[in-house]
Amino acid sequence: MATASGTVGPSTASPSHVVATGAPDRPLRSSIRSAWSEARPAVQIIFQLRIIAVVAVASLDSGAVPRWTAVALCCAGWLCITWSIYLLNGLADRVEDRLNGSTRPLAQGTLDAGLARQLVPVLACAGVILCASPADLSWCRRSSWSPSAFCTPPGPRR
Repeated sequence: MATASGTVGPSTASPSHVVATGAPDRPLRSSIRSAWSEARPAVQIIFQLRIIAVVAVASLDSGAVPRWTAVALCCAGWLCITWSIYLLNGLADRVEDRLNGSTRPLAQGTLDAGLARQLVPVLACAGVILCASPADLSWCRRSSWSPSAFCTPPGPRR
């Protein structure tokens, strides 16, 4: 860092003023907002609409009355699962996304990769628990496992 005399000397800035790429010192609320942005909110809304459409079609049967609490739990669980998958995908594609000029938070470094790594299992477990709660929505439990096959390839990436 240049001093008043123009020479280069040690930095006098305190470490609390230094924010590294990935912004580990960002407030949690801001980091969660970035993680949500990484999950592509418009796509998440479409996922939720699909679940509600299935419930609506199933409700056309005269004897079927949906249990809305169970539907809400399934929607929340599915949201957690798909959110975790998008974070995992963002972590796996971070280098390529940076090279391609992606505006996603992990690629830009506005979402700390360490926080994303911590959120993935938390969201996935919460999603499985929420989807496994309502016994009468077994289709939700079965389908919650299938997207994990699309997250990462079984072998090394090319």
